[in-house]
Amino acid sequence: MSLHSLKFSRAPRDAAGSPPAPGGGASCTAELSVRALNVLNEGVSAHPRSAPLLNNLAAVLERRGRVDDARAMAERGVLEDATLAQLHKNLGDLHYRTGRYDEALESYLRATRAAPDLGGDVYLKLGNIRLKRHERDEAVRCWERALELDPENEIVRTNLESVKQVS
Repeated sequence: MSLHSLKFSRAPRDAAGSPPAPGGGASCTAELSVRALNVLNEGVSAHPRSAPLLNNLAAVLERRGRVDDARAMAERGVLEDATLAQLHKNLGDLHYRTGRYDEALESYLRATRAAPDLGGDVYLKLGNIRLKRHERDEAVRCWERALELDPENEIVRTNLESVKQVS
């Protein structure tokens, strides 16, 4: 089986590579993004060791196309609070979207150790990474866990069916 037959989850992106904003036009989104960035920068300046603030700042930086800065903020957040599962998940997403699958794997594993029910999307991506690493059985286990958490996920279902057809 080839990886081309599998479906990989990826949030929709606009032409600049940013996720679409809920409601409002592009100018409204840009204005809100700038305000969010300013507020979060102020928060991080006042509370430089706040992992949740660093996590949120990383998310806004990524949406603004500043992936390297986002990764740096997320990594800084992990140093401040290694128990925050969402931070590990978001760092994993940053690595995953930039093709850094080994780092994504490590981040997702830390996230799932901290919060085993974090979300089906984490297990979907873990399964995708495991398959890329030729770890078929682990990929299947991850996708099965993803379905437990998100039974309606058609991408996971398709991946499982594709892998099982090859068996």
